[in-house]
Amino acid sequence: MKTFCILCREPIPEGRQRRGAVTCCPDHAKEYRRQRRAERSLRFCRLFGRPARKVKPVGPVLHAHSGILGELPGRNTHNAEERDWMEVSEGS
Repeated sequence: MKTFCILCREPIPEGRQRRGAVTCCPDHAKEYRRQRRAERSLRFCRLFGRPARKVKPVGPVLHAHSGILGELPGRNTHNAEERDWMEVSEGS
């Protein structure tokens, strides 16, 4: 019975097939191992076996250069140099 590689769908060589391999070459075996480890890391910690942390969505970071601060009401969008210049001109 002919078996095929689970990554590239090529026939598995007889010697590897006899040993129960599911990939056609050592490079594909390494890639398959990497994929399985990445999938398992979503469920369990690789080092301790604990359940993995849930991935939280990341919100936007509010920076003056991103333009988001300008859209928020009540926020001062002047940078430090403009603020210093305004204080000097108001004090004179």
